[in-house]
Amino acid sequence: MVKPRRTKAESEAFLSRVERENSEIKRTDSGLLYLIEEQGDTIRAVKPTDQVRIQFRATTKEGREFETTYDDNEAETFALNQVVKGLSEGLQMVGQGGKIKLWFPAALGYGSTGNQKVGANEALCFEVEVVEVIPAKEEDEQ
Repeated sequence: MVKPRRTKAESEAFLSRVERENSEIKRTDSGLLYLIEEQGDTIRAVKPTDQVRIQFRATTKEGREFETTYDDNEAETFALNQVVKGLSEGLQMVGQGGKIKLWFPAALGYGSTGNQKVGANEALCFEVEVVEVIPAKEEDEQ
Protein backbone atom coordinates (compact mmCIF):
# COMPACT_ATOMS: atom_id res chain seq x y z
CA MET A 1 0.00 0.00 0.00
CA VAL A 2 1.31 3.45 -0.93
CA LYS A 3 1.47 5.92 1.92
CA PRO A 4 -0.60 9.10 1.33
CA ARG A 5 2.40 11.33 2.15
CA ARG A 6 4.56 9.57 -0.40
CA THR A 7 1.80 9.85 -3.01
CA LYS A 8 1.43 13.58 -2.28
CA ALA A 9 5.17 14.19 -2.78
CA GLU A 10 5.14 12.10 -5.97
CA SER A 11 2.12 14.02 -7.24
CA GLU A 12 3.80 17.36 -6.56
CA ALA A 13 6.93 16.18 -8.39
CA PHE A 14 4.79 14.99 -11.31
CA LEU A 15 3.02 18.36 -11.63
CA SER A 16 6.34 20.24 -11.48
CA ARG A 17 7.74 18.00 -14.21
CA VAL A 18 4.66 18.51 -16.45
CA GLU A 19 4.97 22.27 -16.10
CA ARG A 20 8.74 22.26 -16.70
CA GLU A 21 8.54 20.05 -19.81
CA ASN A 22 6.09 22.24 -21.76
CA SER A 23 6.45 26.02 -21.76
CA GLU A 24 2.90 26.41 -23.18
CA ILE A 25 1.31 25.01 -20.02
CA LYS A 26 -0.01 27.65 -17.65
CA ARG A 27 -0.71 27.51 -13.90
CA THR A 28 -3.58 29.14 -12.04
CA ASP A 29 -3.38 30.43 -8.46
CA SER A 30 -5.14 27.25 -7.29
CA GLY A 31 -2.38 25.04 -8.73
CA LEU A 32 -4.31 23.87 -11.81
CA LEU A 33 -2.09 23.35 -14.85
CA TYR A 34 -3.76 23.72 -18.23
CA LEU A 35 -3.16 23.79 -21.95
CA ILE A 36 -5.94 25.15 -24.16
CA GLU A 37 -5.84 23.24 -27.44
CA GLU A 38 -8.93 24.94 -28.89
CA GLN A 39 -10.63 27.94 -27.27
CA GLY A 40 -14.09 27.12 -28.56
CA ASP A 41 -16.98 29.54 -28.82
CA THR A 42 -16.37 32.29 -26.27
CA ILE A 43 -19.97 33.47 -26.67
CA ARG A 44 -21.00 30.03 -25.35
CA ALA A 45 -18.34 30.08 -22.63
CA VAL A 46 -18.82 27.82 -19.65
CA LYS A 47 -20.08 29.49 -16.45
CA PRO A 48 -20.08 28.01 -12.91
CA THR A 49 -23.84 27.36 -12.91
CA ASP A 50 -23.98 25.72 -16.37
CA GLN A 51 -24.16 22.11 -17.36
CA VAL A 52 -21.73 20.77 -19.93
CA ARG A 53 -21.81 17.83 -22.28
CA ILE A 54 -18.23 16.64 -22.61
CA GLN A 55 -16.04 13.95 -24.06
CA PHE A 56 -13.14 13.24 -21.72
CA ARG A 57 -10.35 10.94 -20.65
CA ALA A 58 -9.19 10.96 -17.04
CA THR A 59 -5.89 9.43 -15.96
CA THR A 60 -3.69 9.25 -12.89
CA LYS A 61 -0.16 10.63 -12.87
CA GLU A 62 1.08 7.19 -13.99
CA GLY A 63 -1.17 7.37 -17.04
CA ARG A 64 -3.68 4.80 -15.74
CA GLU A 65 -7.05 5.64 -17.26
CA PHE A 66 -9.80 5.55 -14.66
CA GLU A 67 -12.67 7.06 -16.62
CA THR A 68 -13.41 7.93 -20.25
CA THR A 69 -16.27 8.64 -22.61
CA TYR A 70 -14.22 7.84 -25.71
CA ASP A 71 -14.66 4.05 -25.48
CA ASP A 72 -18.36 4.25 -26.33
CA ASN A 73 -18.12 7.68 -28.02
CA GLU A 74 -20.97 8.99 -25.85
CA ALA A 75 -20.51 12.44 -24.35
CA GLU A 76 -21.73 12.79 -20.75
CA THR A 77 -23.58 15.71 -19.19
CA PHE A 78 -22.48 17.18 -15.87
CA ALA A 79 -23.49 20.17 -13.77
CA LEU A 80 -20.31 22.19 -13.39
CA ASN A 81 -20.88 22.62 -9.67
CA GLN A 82 -20.98 18.82 -9.22
CA VAL A 83 -17.59 17.86 -10.66
CA VAL A 84 -14.16 18.00 -9.01
CA LYS A 85 -12.80 21.53 -8.58
CA GLY A 86 -9.96 21.15 -11.09
CA LEU A 87 -12.32 20.08 -13.86
CA SER A 88 -14.81 22.85 -13.05
CA GLU A 89 -12.10 25.52 -13.02
CA GLY A 90 -10.55 24.31 -16.25
CA LEU A 91 -13.80 24.04 -18.18
CA GLN A 92 -14.58 27.68 -17.43
CA MET A 93 -11.55 28.67 -19.54
CA VAL A 94 -13.05 27.39 -22.80
CA GLY A 95 -16.34 27.55 -24.64
CA GLN A 96 -18.50 25.17 -26.59
CA GLY A 97 -16.27 23.26 -29.00
CA GLY A 98 -13.21 23.94 -26.85
CA LYS A 99 -10.53 21.39 -26.02
CA ILE A 100 -8.34 21.59 -22.94
CA LYS A 101 -5.82 19.44 -21.09
CA LEU A 102 -5.79 19.74 -17.31
CA TRP A 103 -3.37 18.51 -14.67
CA PHE A 104 -4.17 19.14 -11.05
CA PRO A 105 -3.24 18.25 -7.49
CA ALA A 106 -5.41 16.14 -5.22
CA ALA A 107 -6.72 19.29 -3.52
CA LEU A 108 -8.58 20.04 -6.78
CA GLY A 109 -9.49 16.39 -7.35
CA TYR A 110 -10.39 13.66 -4.88
CA GLY A 111 -8.35 15.01 -1.98
CA SER A 112 -6.53 13.15 0.75
CA THR A 113 -9.06 10.30 0.76
CA GLY A 114 -9.38 9.49 -2.94
CA ASN A 115 -12.23 7.26 -4.09
CA GLN A 116 -12.73 3.75 -5.52
CA LYS A 117 -10.75 4.58 -8.67
CA VAL A 118 -8.23 7.18 -7.49
CA GLY A 119 -5.80 6.92 -4.61
CA ALA A 120 -5.35 9.41 -1.78
CA ASN A 121 -3.42 12.57 -2.72
CA GLU A 122 -3.33 11.54 -6.38
CA ALA A 123 -2.58 14.13 -9.08
CA LEU A 124 -4.87 13.79 -12.09
CA CYS A 125 -4.88 14.55 -15.81
CA PHE A 126 -8.03 15.24 -17.83
CA GLU A 127 -8.27 15.66 -21.59
CA VAL A 128 -11.62 17.32 -22.28
CA GLU A 129 -13.68 18.43 -25.27
CA VAL A 130 -16.74 20.60 -24.59
CA VAL A 131 -19.44 19.26 -26.90
CA GLU A 132 -22.20 21.51 -25.61
CA VAL A 133 -22.74 24.22 -23.00
CA ILE A 134 -26.19 24.03 -21.44
CA PRO A 135 -26.81 27.42 -19.82
CA ALA A 136 -28.39 27.49 -16.38
CA LYS A 137 -31.93 28.77 -16.19
CA GLU A 138 -32.11 32.33 -14.85
CA GLU A 139 -33.71 31.25 -11.57
CA ASP A 140 -30.81 28.81 -11.04
CA GLU A 141 -28.27 31.63 -11.34
CA GLN A 142 -29.80 33.74 -8.58
